[in-house]
Amino acid sequence: MVNMNADLRSQIITMHNTKRNQIALGEMSRYRPAERMATVRWSPDLATLAEYNVKQCKLAEDPCHSTSKFKYSGQNLRLIQYSGLRTSRTNSELISTVINGWWNQHQHANQIVINSYPASWGGNDFTTMVQEYTWAVGCAIARYQSPDGTNNFLMNCYYAHMNRVNKPVYKRGTTASGCKTGKNVNYPGLCKVAEVYDLS
Repeated sequence: MVNMNADLRSQIITMHNTKRNQIALGEMSRYRPAERMATVRWSPDLATLAEYNVKQCKLAEDPCHSTSKFKYSGQNLRLIQYSGLRTSRTNSELISTVINGWWNQHQHANQIVINSYPASWGGNDFTTMVQEYTWAVGCAIARYQSPDGTNNFLMNCYYAHMNRVNKPVYKRGTTASGCKTGKNVNYPGLCKVAEVYDLS
């Protein structure tokens, strides 16, 4: 298991908020600004759940990963395999590869998907990252070798809220106009950390 130290947690949160801020500001072609997108912060509870998943050392989505606090939690999962020295690729480098891979699915989505999440669309890693109610994320990573010597980097993240069929991924509108607590100073496309979201 990889120790999810402060640096790795910060990298994951910063990457998520930077990318969420970008789309919320309307800086991505084919996507409208978001009126009330949450700032993401780290959840130790979700991280603990994610750890249970990756300890299996296999790429496996969980059919149920909800908690009393996060009844409709979302999940992103990815396995990277590479040969050679295990130490030839750092945790930070591989985390960036995973998160950017999830994000790059935006090329296969559009505002129609955002406005009403379809039952038949499977590219949910990107849309999970921009779910407006997702104010928390927790991740875990396992690094292990296969019998043939292949290096494995398995990363799993659970999110405060998943996308629900026929519901918007986020509500389009004037950036941050729906934030009841105001804009985040560091991420002006997102609401302040104090913003409360109804996850029911």
